[in-house]
Amino acid sequence: MSMWKAYTVILILLVSLADAKILVSMPELKEIVERISGEEVESLIGSQIDPHSVSIGYQDLKKIEYAEVVLLANSRLLEFESKVMQVCGGKCLDFEDYNATLQDFPGIGENPHAYWLLPRNALNIALALKNKLVEMHPERVEEFEKNYQDLKKAIEFAEKDAKKIVSKVKDYSFVAMDPHVAYAVSALGLNVSLAFPEEFTPSAEELSRMGQLRNCVLVLVEYQEGTKLEEIAKQISEDYKCGMAKVRVISDLNFETLLIANAVSLSNPSFAESENNLPLYLLSSIAVTEALGIVVLWRSKRRT
Repeated sequence: MSMWKAYTVILILLVSLADAKILVSMPELKEIVERISGEEVESLIGSQIDPHSVSIGYQDLKKIEYAEVVLLANSRLLEFESKVMQVCGGKCLDFEDYNATLQDFPGIGENPHAYWLLPRNALNIALALKNKLVEMHPERVEEFEKNYQDLKKAIEFAEKDAKKIVSKVKDYSFVAMDPHVAYAVSALGLNVSLAFPEEFTPSAEELSRMGQLRNCVLVLVEYQEGTKLEEIAKQISEDYKCGMAKVRVISDLNFETLLIANAVSLSNPSFAESENNLPLYLLSSIAVTEALGIVVLWRSKRRT
């Protein structure tokens, strides 16, 4: 490669890095951040990548250097975020900046996983970013304030509709098969009666609590379909006559549509057998069809 071509490649790389003004550590935070900034946001790691097993490299460091703001989930829990925190200085926003609420769930206690699925936590993240951007760009204060208020109204509107959708299962006992599920259930005002620790097979003591639950529904994350955890959930479902449902915690949907989609899923749990002995696959098909219809109708209503 000639010297001229080498400089051209370096220049293109630096320009592309400089375009990423706002970074998030995890893709789950992107959508909220883009709604406030009005600009495309880049994530340091990809979707469905275990944040506990990643490390930051040279290109990541350059992106952090050129970024105006970097949003982290919780640098006290994630090693790669703690390293980001060491190099990003005052441009980082972290868990302590969000005034976020961590809830306690039976079985696991205080839960730091996917706390941003709670509407008030999502709005607190948005508010922290809005204030940071106003501080950096006071000439755009009206733009950022409008973006925040629009997001707030949209989430509050969706939250009310989502709670109406799940009203028929408000007395059910939901069991989070993974800590990430717990906030997706709690976000809808539903009762998380039990949550299992991450990557652990439920113990005999934990399973003994299942017999005390009425109308139990086991909840998995969609990407856990076909995993060992789903096999365990199916066995528990058969043993304790529980329903099953899946929610999304990572999605291309915006925050409010994700709320509605999860509400529809949780309001239509699949049971191994109904009173009419309908097979599980048929019940699942009916639930999915109903879910798609409700989400489409809700989106149409949202646009009007």
